[in-house]
Amino acid sequence: PPRDPTRGHPYRADPEGGDPDPGHATPLDRDPDPADPTRADPRQHPSGMHPLQLMQATSPWGLLLLVPAALYFETHPLLRYLALCTSPDLVSAGFLVSIGGCLASFLLVAELQVVSLSSGLSLSIAGIFKELLTILSSALLLGDSLTPFNVCGLLLCTVGIALYTQMKLRRDADG
Repeated sequence: PPRDPTRGHPYRADPEGGDPDPGHATPLDRDPDPADPTRADPRQHPSGMHPLQLMQATSPWGLLLLVPAALYFETHPLLRYLALCTSPDLVSAGFLVSIGGCLASFLLVAELQVVSLSSGLSLSIAGIFKELLTILSSALLLGDSLTPFNVCGLLLCTVGIALYTQMKLRRDADG
């Protein structure tokens, strides 16, 4: 049944809409700042689902869509690997794959939390900054060469991040 928008909050524990612990507000209980147009509020998804519920509902479909491609591209390399490895190798490979899957899931949950606390734009800016650090690290530590075009792009990104940060700090200081 569709949720009545005039009754209660869709993600609080009490289905009647009352807060069972009114003195304890979680980040999802706080209303977004209406003055911030970039603020993402995961509670406002058109499906009426929390993002974690949506991820849980759509993940099996993603698996079903990706398995045929994975089987097509990875069957022969996997069979060659299985023929060459021993039982301890399989256990360690399975362990490493499991760790990677867990880390990816935790990263997704962390990204949802960052977006709920700040904005999707801030998350994008942080991602661009991470890429800048990766490029600079590869140039400084590994000796990768940067063309003048690459350097201009790095400078443009750095200036954009600095302007965004300055604008956000100024807006936060103004209230």
